[in-house]
Amino acid sequence: MEKTLFIIGLLASTRALALEPDPVQPHELAIPANTSGQFYLNLRIDGTPITALVDTGASLVVLTAEDAEKVGIDVKNPRFTTSTNTAAGAAPRALLWLKEIDVGGIVLRNVRASCCAGGGKSLLGMTALSRLDVKISNGVMHLSPANP
Repeated sequence: MEKTLFIIGLLASTRALALEPDPVQPHELAIPANTSGQFYLNLRIDGTPITALVDTGASLVVLTAEDAEKVGIDVKNPRFTTSTNTAAGAAPRALLWLKEIDVGGIVLRNVRASCCAGGGKSLLGMTALSRLDVKISNGVMHLSPANP
């Protein structure tokens, strides 16, 4: 069985500490916050490993151009037909669909997403998070499949 590792960023360092997910119960993940209070995790998009910031303020899953290329999206000829407001200002974006996102064994299919030009971080936004039960307690985010 493949194991997903979670990344906890360290302040003032580009190094990261990798932790095993803490499966509290079947298909539930416990993700500790980094020292800045953010939640990063390694996930698989269409089978490709990507590190993303969990962002409840992002409407969509967002891939950087670099991560989109890893997944197999042609970023040299995307349709950047809209723009989005980011923490760094407005950025052009292309809307797309992802076939599959695997979040520590929780598989989400046909997820609306965007590819943003201009750098930044890939984000696990609400088009994925709305399909999960998300709870935060004592600096730990718990993710599990949403009940239908």
